[in-house]
Amino acid sequence: MLILSRRQAECICLGENIVVTVVSVSADKVRIGIQAPHGVRILRTELEKLPIRPIVPKPTSVSVGTPTTSTVRKPVVQPITNLAQFIRRAA
Repeated sequence: MLILSRRQAECICLGENIVVTVVSVSADKVRIGIQAPHGVRILRTELEKLPIRPIVPKPTSVSVGTPTTSTVRKPVVQPITNLAQFIRRAA
């Protein structure tokens, strides 16, 4: 495991197209920002273990014979609060 120290506004590059920036640091919390290509999945570890539930569309005025489709609900992504967990996942 690689362990790095960063101050507020400093960055870490992962590969060629992912940048992790330390946004703010407080007594018990580190806020980070992640810049990555659209196709890169970024998820907190506790959300990674949850099943993805399908969304049932709300009934609307649908004419007879029109097919309806269901979509997949993505978990709500919240800021990672533990930089060490992120670095472990990224390694």
